[in-house]
Amino acid sequence: MLELRIPLSQDTGKRMKIRLGKVLPDVKSSHRVEALARGLGFQTNAAMREAIRAGEVFVLADGRPFLAYLRERGFHIDVMHFYRAVANVAVERVVSIEARLSLWGYGIGRFQRRDDGRRETASEHHARFLAQQEQLFSNGALDEFLLSLALLQRIPATKTIRPGTGSYRLKHVAENSRCELPCGTLLGPFYVSNGALIIAAVHAGFHYKAHLDDFGFEEVSVTFNMAKPAIDDLDCEIRPNGACAQDRRRMAELQAHRRSGYGASL
Repeated sequence: MLELRIPLSQDTGKRMKIRLGKVLPDVKSSHRVEALARGLGFQTNAAMREAIRAGEVFVLADGRPFLAYLRERGFHIDVMHFYRAVANVAVERVVSIEARLSLWGYGIGRFQRRDDGRRETASEHHARFLAQQEQLFSNGALDEFLLSLALLQRIPATKTIRPGTGSYRLKHVAENSRCELPCGTLLGPFYVSNGALIIAAVHAGFHYKAHLDDFGFEEVSVTFNMAKPAIDDLDCEIRPNGACAQDRRRMAELQAHRRSGYGASL
């Protein structure tokens, strides 16, 4: 089950209220903020304001009391509005620290060719990066972040960056997975972008390493300080017909054949 914790401050609280106001215009402002406070673990909005008066606190998001408060007042809404508002804060925080991340991943790769055959300029490349970075805050990308986070919370961290922990592999595992929100809503399977996966990993506390390709350009995929055996186990569980699972079955069959042959020769 997904566990979504974020830093709550007067600023992040305000941004969540603004986002909820845009997607829930028919719900009274006072109801929205009271429901938000309950979804973040407070009894009232006043209690939430008092808690963050002195500074930032970390809170655990739970859509159940958020929904319950609004249902008592006759509003039946999609709980994803709440989780996306919270996820938006988490993504903003990561991007403010790791400014090279976009929907593509680490940067946006090499300079591309335009329709006229010429390579894009530095300013065009940067504009494309900013556009891809802005997409991280779309509803789809926030859902991808949540699904990725649920998967990554099942992987132990290691002291060092390990091979076989590439973000591009992990994003394929994530997009074939499912997760359950605390309120019972199911997410997945659906497409997951490389950038959403990386941001979920950073939010979960993992470190990453960027790489260069053979021509010296930044690769959009990164590697993490994650336990590869745990990734392999999850890959086989979630993608039973994937390459990792097939390799594991072939290895098991080969070992069984060798044991059988050895036993027959005694």
